[in-house]
Amino acid sequence: MDTHAVPSGGDWALDRNGAIFFQGTERVTVRNCSFERLDGNGVMISGYNRHIEISHSDFAYLGGNAIASWGYTNETSTDPGRPGIVLANAPSAGVDGTDGEHPRHTTVTGCVAREIGLYEKQSSFYVQAKTAEARVVGNVFFNGPRAGINFNDGFGGGDEIARNLVFSTCRESGDHGEKFGRCDSRGGSVQREARIHPTHPCFGLRPLEFVGQAAVPHHSTRRHSVDDHGVASYPPQLFH
Repeated sequence: MDTHAVPSGGDWALDRNGAIFFQGTERVTVRNCSFERLDGNGVMISGYNRHIEISHSDFAYLGGNAIASWGYTNETSTDPGRPGIVLANAPSAGVDGTDGEHPRHTTVTGCVAREIGLYEKQSSFYVQAKTAEARVVGNVFFNGPRAGINFNDGFGGGDEIARNLVFSTCRESGDHGEKFGRCDSRGGSVQREARIHPTHPCFGLRPLEFVGQAAVPHHSTRRHSVDDHGVASYPPQLFH
């Protein structure tokens, strides 16, 4: 078993590795690739990264997440992912992302992911923690044990989820729907995708309902697409 850690304020634990591992990169593209029958994560975007694009790639039969994006903050003085670095202002700084050691401007588009989380059940097709300004647009995600898309926190904001088809999720759990969001900071995101829930009686969408900081299409189902964890007390924000 690889070492796991808590990526941020959610109840997830992640291993900071993948078949492709990015840290300290800019303007890298993964295109037309196939990730199949891997024991762990497909792509790990770790720490400082800017303008990474993952496009037109397939993910199937993975032990963990298809794509994970996980930055660093300064709540601990040392971190196994950054050997030799000692942060003088930890832990008094708290969740301090001002040093920029986190992914920004990541784009995931045109990908297909299915049959993931074969070993790690707390997994998604795309999960981000301590990440900002990501775009997840025009993908097809299905057949996973947990949420299809997971935002483990609201770090930074400025994210966009649009025109994705996400279905047959939470097959091994049942407390929420296709997306799961722990937006516990004051960033804002916009989510505009047409989604099909496996228990939805029809495929129509009602007007957008604002929940906390996220705009989500309201479905007449017994599950919530986004669990906002009390963030409704913050003023709604919508990024155009």
